[in-house]
Amino acid sequence: MATIANKRLMRKPTNKMILKKTAILFLGCILIFSCNKLTTIPVIDLNRIDRSINLNITDILKDISLVQISPEFLLATHNEIYVTAQYLVINTRLEIHLFSRDGTYIRTLARKGRGPGEFITVGDFFVDEDERFLYYINKGMDFQMNRIDLSSGKVLDPIPIDFNFLKPFYINGILYGLPGARPAGPSMDTGTFPDSGIVACSIVLPSGEMEIFQGYHSYPYFSSFSAIKSYYDEVFLLNYNYSDTLFTLKDNRLSPLYVLRLSNKPQKWEGGGNSCNIFFAYRKGIVFEKVTYKAVSDNRAATFRRDFLALYDRERNVFKIENLNVIDTQVDLTNLAKYSFQSSYFPVACGKYGYMLVGHDFFETLPADLDPDNDNPIIIVGTLK
Repeated sequence: MATIANKRLMRKPTNKMILKKTAILFLGCILIFSCNKLTTIPVIDLNRIDRSINLNITDILKDISLVQISPEFLLATHNEIYVTAQYLVINTRLEIHLFSRDGTYIRTLARKGRGPGEFITVGDFFVDEDERFLYYINKGMDFQMNRIDLSSGKVLDPIPIDFNFLKPFYINGILYGLPGARPAGPSMDTGTFPDSGIVACSIVLPSGEMEIFQGYHSYPYFSSFSAIKSYYDEVFLLNYNYSDTLFTLKDNRLSPLYVLRLSNKPQKWEGGGNSCNIFFAYRKGIVFEKVTYKAVSDNRAATFRRDFLALYDRERNVFKIENLNVIDTQVDLTNLAKYSFQSSYFPVACGKYGYMLVGHDFFETLPADLDPDNDNPIIIVGTLK
């Protein structure tokens, strides 16, 4: 019996047995690869948008109010504002003032200068979610972030950081931003494209502890300021140098969302061409800005022209935005050349809030509760939907 069993074990496999095993192996591979199948990243072709849409400011903001600042403080439509639940922090380029949400002056937080708490040029600024401190980057002082106590106006010790931020913002106790300069690596001089850059850096305030996400993002110098936006607790990052991939960063997970397709994408500053920025993120979707850069000539700086705004909604539809309706006033977004600053034709996001800063001539009919003798721009402020 043992001899017969051994002969059976040593018997060569037949063609039928080989086919059977091959079929089983093939089915197993199908099951394995189907479970690990890579999803295709959808492509947004910004050169071929057939549909258009009109938006209302009430699609973007709720609890809207109109605020006028006392005329003793001279404002302009290019001034930057940070909105919180209680405050309006306004940077006039010469001073940073603190106002209540109804426009009442509270105190001046910082002035242009070279002393403690003063600034040469404010790179960007924000208020923490507890509304205790103002943080701002002083472009004249490398690798530090200044902070001021809102309740007292006291200047606190700056937080040292490893590089300067471009457009930092604060979400759930963490600071995010792209580096404007790095102490090592490729130069960020005009025309230089680093092979790789830091996607986002988080600094837990105020301790200075850092968490760095690397290897996903490269960006040209002239567009990096618009490569990162947030909507509540979600961060959006745009890769310019490779496939124009839009990433989402949420719960420390970085995932690709879409690929933006452009024609004649610039490869260097001097070359000109088309580019794309993340303009705004809100409940309905993400708004992209398409721009055209003109090549440098005769030792003049490159210039750019805004082409259009496009909305990519949560249902994967793409629309060109034609108009924005703001309190019975229509903003023609097909003619962006007439607007110098974003805040004068589309809301600017500040964490959970947003604002528009417009002149009196913005309104077709000036709302009755506004003072026509106050020449300051009017602040349209609300909460992001």
